[in-house]
Amino acid sequence: MVGIDPTLRMAAQVARTLGHLTIVGLGGGALPVNFSSPQHECLVASPYWARSPNSWK
Repeated sequence: MVGIDPTLRMAAQVARTLGHLTIVGLGGGALPVNFSSPQHECLVASPYWARSPNSWK
């Protein structure tokens, strides 16, 4: 999900047990994590990597 509050909230709402949420983008949002959200055993990842646009060719 893009890293802004509205899409992060939606991601937490639709996440399911044994699901996987990947936060993509630096939108400045936050995903609160507590015992009930996201679902139990749901993996949340926020990878941070990029390639130079010049290497896309």
